[in-house]
Amino acid sequence: MVSPPPDLVVWPENAVSVSPDATAADFAAAIRALPPDSRLLVGAPRAATVGPGRAAVFNSVFLIAPDGSRRAVYDTLRLTPWAEGPPWPLGGLGLWTNRPGAYSPGAPLGLPELRGRRFGVSICSEAIDARPIREQVRPGATFLVNVANDGWFDGRPAVEQHAVAAALRAVENRRALVRVTATGISQVVGPDGTVRAAIGSGVAGAVGEEIAPRTEIALYTRIGDGFAWLCVAAATAAALLRSRRA
Repeated sequence: MVSPPPDLVVWPENAVSVSPDATAADFAAAIRALPPDSRLLVGAPRAATVGPGRAAVFNSVFLIAPDGSRRAVYDTLRLTPWAEGPPWPLGGLGLWTNRPGAYSPGAPLGLPELRGRRFGVSICSEAIDARPIREQVRPGATFLVNVANDGWFDGRPAVEQHAVAAALRAVENRRALVRVTATGISQVVGPDGTVRAAIGSGVAGAVGEEIAPRTEIALYTRIGDGFAWLCVAAATAAALLRSRRA
């Protein structure tokens, strides 16, 4: 039985290390190598003019259409401390000087669509934070994509930790997650947390998996960490009451 061609092919974070505007011919060749009607989602930097003689560089994801047209569909919103941006509170205190070409935090670009289905995108360590994923599912993301590198972990346990943390976003929001990395663990995670397919760290390969878009809103997507904060408040109140009785 011949499998149908994929609707979406995903490449990892910074799979292309220069702006697609500078390599339009290479991108056109890449899309021609894909099955007909397949779209390519790929990580690459993006530059935008922000003033006279000044430009901002974003860590971005581009969606490439079958005709070769491309558009940025996501910029990193929360820069990774130390690696991409200043750790708190150094940035706010003006104690951090960005090197030339350093990434800038982006702004929401809207949810991309595939066959009329919107989906959410995150880059690298953003998948550790539940908030940006919830903020994409609530307005209509029917599945999730996370692109990452993980090369800086150099095979350390953080590779597995990063993959497990990203899988939690699928469970919390009841959305399938496609995670594609350059050197870490690539995997397809079901809405129940089941790993349906995976490629190990440092292994070259590709997997194909059918994703079922979902539209129902999970409880965690609705209330976020409300229950956790309620537990904190209850524990604090119990501790105060105990201290008064002592």
